[in-house]
Amino acid sequence: MNPASFIFPVQERLKSRKAIQSLFTEGQSHAKFPVRIVYKEVEELSTDAVFQVSFVVPAKKIKKATLRNLIRRRMKEAFRLEAQIVRDQLKVQEKKIQALFIFTADEEKDYKTILSSMQKILKQLVYQL
Repeated sequence: MNPASFIFPVQERLKSRKAIQSLFTEGQSHAKFPVRIVYKEVEELSTDAVFQVSFVVPAKKIKKATLRNLIRRRMKEAFRLEAQIVRDQLKVQEKKIQALFIFTADEEKDYKTILSSMQKILKQLVYQL
């Protein structure tokens, strides 16, 4: 596999407050504990990317900021390693999506748990497209 396929460029990061709010109102959702995805298909993105994603760890569930940052980094890394299957499928179907990954557990989970959850969610997402 090409090492460039494992990158997570800035163009693929979802930052727009309006886009994130519209995900909650119009998006579809799937969950594989401890990660939930909310996504929607869009006509056009502000960048050349085929998808834009963001990662959320609620302060209500995980109180310590250092722990929230650690979990968010684990989610980003798991996504970065598995994102190529989504990129390929979206390019074939010529679709574009915006997605939000939400950590739903009440306590810290190890990387292997987050990775397996991310793999299952992304496979389900590809299947739904």
